[in-house]
Formats: sequence, C-alpha cells, structure tokens
Amino acid sequence: MTTELHAPYHIAMPTAFNADESLNAVNTIKYMCYLKAQGVESAMVSGTTGEQHSMTADEKIALVDEIDRHPELADDFEVIFGVASIREREAMRLAHRVEESPVVKGVLLGFPPYIQPTQDEAYQYVMHLGQAMPSKALIIYNNPEQTGFDIAVDTFTRLVAALPNIVGIKETGDWHRAPELLQKAPRKIAIYAGGEHFIADKVKVGYTRISSIGGNLYPVEMQDWFKQLVKDPTVKFAHQDGVDEIDHHQLYVYLKDQLTQKTGIDMGRGRAPIGD
Repeated sequence: MTTELHAPYHIAMPTAFNADESLNAVNTIKYMCYLKAQGVESAMVSGTTGEQHSMTADEKIALVDEIDRHPELADDFEVIFGVASIREREAMRLAHRVEESPVVKGVLLGFPPYIQPTQDEAYQYVMHLGQAMPSKALIIYNNPEQTGFDIAVDTFTRLVAALPNIVGIKETGDWHRAPELLQKAPRKIAIYAGGEHFIADKVKVGYTRISSIGGNLYPVEMQDWFKQLVKDPTVKFAHQDGVDEIDHHQLYVYLKDQLTQKTGIDMGRGRAPIGD
C-alpha cells in the first residue's frame, strides 16, 4: 500500500480547552475547518503546539471522533494527527482509532517524554505503532529538547527500511544532519522543520517541508511564502515581525488569545501551570 502526503506545509494547531481545562474538541476542529476555508492545504492537531502530552488517550480519541464528524475535511485537505504517549499501550489505543478514521491522512509519530528510551526501545515503539496504522502516512517526530530522546540516524534509516508508510521526519534537533538523513535513507523521504526558526538555513541543507507555528497567525501568507522559499532561500517573509512577536510571549497563551480575537472561535487558554 502506498501512502503519501502532498502538502509541503501544514499548520501545527493549538488545542482548545474550556475554562475548567476540559477539552473543547468542537472548537479545536472548528478552527481546523476555518483553516481549510482560508485555503490552507493541511493542518496537524495534537502535536507539541497542541499541548499533546497534557491530554489523555480518551481526549485524543475524542478529537479523532470530532474530526470524523467533518467528512468535508477529507476533500483537498490533509489532516495530520499527533500520536505519542509515555505508555505504549495508550499510544496503541489511539493508533487503532486513527487507523479507522476515513478523514485523517497522516500521523506525526512522536516519542514519549521524560523516560528516555534506548534506541532499540524507540525502534520497537515506532514499529509497533507504525504497523498498527498501515494506511496512514507517518512522519517521525524527533524533538530531543522536549522529550529527552534523540533518534540516531541509523535508527531512523532502519525504520524507513522496515515501514513503507514512513514519508519523512520532523527534525527539531540537530538540523545540520539533514544531508546525512537524506543520504542514508534507503528511499526518498522529506524533512520537516518544526516552526520557522532558521528556516532559510534549513532549506539550504535539505528541509523541504514545514510544520508551521507562525502559520496560525498568517495561514495562507505563510503557506505561499514557504513554497517560494524552497525554490529561493533568500525570499523574505512580509510578516516576519509578527512571527517574531510570538517569541516574546508564552506560546500557547499568546496563540490562543490571538486566534480567539481573529477567528471568533474560543480557543481558551493553556492547562495550568501554563498561563498561570
């Protein structure tokens, strides 16, 4: 079975929570529908920007349920869902539900935070989950700063050889190793940037895709600019000052406040201690 993702750009969405910190799945996916209506080609829910690790497996499954209530999202749009958990058993529950979804096309498959698995343990973790989602395109998510685990190049290349549905890696660790990842992979893969930091330099070393944070504020503008950037890394983003402003605030709180004002969709705040 061939799986692939066509969009080189997707927006890493925040997750909406109610005032009591309960999940607001309706508003989260309402925001995804808003992005599609603006002309965005792809969005990812339940990633780092979506406060993934603050949510239970049941809450993440509720997000998938809400996505499936919007079959129009399957038309000319790529929904990507973040799958990760400290307990593989919980991640597997979510993986089975994601595999059943007729709307979700791709998965951002991340590693569990805090426990720092060995390379072999991480390999088995991805193998088990990847085999449970054979119809979904998989992006391996390497985020050593937040998880404490850094996938080795050899571990990644073994996984690419073993799982035909792996289409790329979201590399937020050492971006200078992009050429090595591309060279050693047994087939063509894509490297995704996590956010806009150093993006022009990353494009120069082989990054061709992005999981955008700034796109939440400038969804179509960022999409159009990134497509130009891949062809010409000297092209400047017209709204760079607005994207830079994100760094002066608590990410989740600032984005949600801005999006609530801009879209009229109540995105709530972060779960404490975020926003306290």
